[in-house]
Amino acid sequence: MPRNRPATEPSAAAPRLPPPTSKGLRTRQQIINAARRVINRCGYRDARISDIIAETGWPTGTFYRYFDGKIDVTLQLLREGVQDYNAHLPVAATASLFERDLVAHRELIELFGRDPGLLNCYFSCGEKEEGLVRFFHEQTERFIDGYHAFVRTHCGYGHLAKKDFYAIAAALCGLAENYVYRLFARGGAPPQDRQELALTLTVLRHRAVLGCDPGRRLPAVLATLDGPARRARRATGSAAPAPVAAADALPAAAGPVGLRADSKATLARIERTTLRLLDRLGYEDLRLSDVEEHASITRGAIYHHYADKDALIRKVLLDRLYKIDAAVAAAAQPAGAAGGPFDALLLLSRALVEAFAGTPGVLRVLNQLQDRDAQVHAVWEALWQHWVGLLAGVLVAHSAGSPGTSETIRPVADAFLAMAERLLRDLYVAPFGRLHSTIRSREAAAVLLAALWTRMAFRSRLPAMAIRHFPFFGMQPNARRKSGEHAT
Repeated sequence: MPRNRPATEPSAAAPRLPPPTSKGLRTRQQIINAARRVINRCGYRDARISDIIAETGWPTGTFYRYFDGKIDVTLQLLREGVQDYNAHLPVAATASLFERDLVAHRELIELFGRDPGLLNCYFSCGEKEEGLVRFFHEQTERFIDGYHAFVRTHCGYGHLAKKDFYAIAAALCGLAENYVYRLFARGGAPPQDRQELALTLTVLRHRAVLGCDPGRRLPAVLATLDGPARRARRATGSAAPAPVAAADALPAAAGPVGLRADSKATLARIERTTLRLLDRLGYEDLRLSDVEEHASITRGAIYHHYADKDALIRKVLLDRLYKIDAAVAAAAQPAGAAGGPFDALLLLSRALVEAFAGTPGVLRVLNQLQDRDAQVHAVWEALWQHWVGLLAGVLVAHSAGSPGTSETIRPVADAFLAMAERLLRDLYVAPFGRLHSTIRSREAAAVLLAALWTRMAFRSRLPAMAIRHFPFFGMQPNARRKSGEHAT
């Protein structure tokens, strides 16, 4: 059998029938288990069929007897993960939304804590790998369908239309998945107490949907917020502190210096063109010949300023990230003194949405490079932690809790940003489902994030702006449930 297969594998083919013999089943499972180990160790993008084959010790032909290529074996691995997850969700966990979500979050944490490479497949796969993209989109659609049905049936919202709940459910799916992914697969410190993590995610989701606490013990990270401040903090001294922008402490992206005016103009044209092409093509599909053609310059002009494609893309990407950081930091300064938590959080969410919706190639390339390029990884993580600190400062500024709780609630701010990153990816990088019909503008995306952050942090009523965009936030249940799950 050939060692190299075409890059365009059958992307949406149905899974092959299981081998007819017990030996074939064992061999096939050994290949799947080897793929699991390789993807967990290397990530999906850097996993190679040769690595999987070496892990099994079988000849190359044995792999291709059971699978068409990397996408095929990865899809089977993902199907097994989903089956394992669903098998551990008892049907009896339907007494309340809280119990349902707590069980689901515990299983999600166990699954991705054990196999972080499964979610890495979502963030690392390219648009051409349609089978993987479609698989994750189908799983999200199933979550939205099931969650909407449960809220209608068990929480007293029998009148709730799916279109009015679609974007909210999609964002909440991303909250859990992306936050857990960052904890286990992005080099962060895995949580010491997984039960507390599951409880935190469950209470956040409960607040987002029902606008109230579940009547159970609150996780410590949420108890420190102590609800919203009773009145807006307008005094300068009570606004959130404005830390030095993270970009000031990071090295500038390597690039030419001391250029003449005409060289600077050429350089700017190269970088503008590259950024636009990254929006459409991503890292792997972008060629220097594309930059040459669209910028109307020679290949020599590119090589005069940059050593290679990687150097050019790194410079463009980091420069753009530093500009985004400046915009987010500028939005955080007045946010601490805004009239209320929703207004404050809307300033931050607008900055994030405008930045990444305007240049979706930044998120696409980050997903592709942060596991490969040490400088990109270091800068992105530093900026992320800077934004977590800014968001935590705004939350504390509008909380009735003590000002010293900013560090304590960083995990909450981290989870909020994870939800934002996933939502923006689902909207602008790898669009799916009906998100674009339920989130029709950048302003609507910013309002949704600010509304969910406000409800999850403070259980606050939302202004008419949020309800106009997303009517669910203004709905009341038909009847109060025995579980106590009802909107405040």
